[in-house]
Amino acid sequence: MFDQPRVLIALLFLFCIRVLGQILVAFFRVTFLPPMEEWFSGLLPYPELLTTQIPIIVLYGKICLDFVRGSGFFVTPRRRLGTGLVIFGSLYLGVMILRYCADLCRRLGRIPEARASHEKALALARQEPERRLLARRLEELK
Repeated sequence: MFDQPRVLIALLFLFCIRVLGQILVAFFRVTFLPPMEEWFSGLLPYPELLTTQIPIIVLYGKICLDFVRGSGFFVTPRRRLGTGLVIFGSLYLGVMILRYCADLCRRLGRIPEARASHEKALALARQEPERRLLARRLEELK
């Protein structure tokens, strides 16, 4: 069995580093990091994205704290919540993998494969902003 609190804290740390990198690029125009277009999908403008990432960090911090203490809301098993999160997370992961495969294929000049990956991601996507983004990317590949 792995040490859940340490794994959760490590993942929170990595997410915080990513958000910090985005802040450095967006507001301080550092050149040693990739440009802003490489950091996010374009689904949300960066100021809106940042305002969603901060509460995620706070919530994730509370989850880590509960696991370190061994008690609290997020340590107590909740079957329906857990099942819902696993389903949502699996769909989200599937869409992200397909989007990244499509982007890689596009960069390699493999347009038919890129289109196929975007079409699969579009079929899985349930949120309207994500569907619009994928449809726009598909249109760009014509």
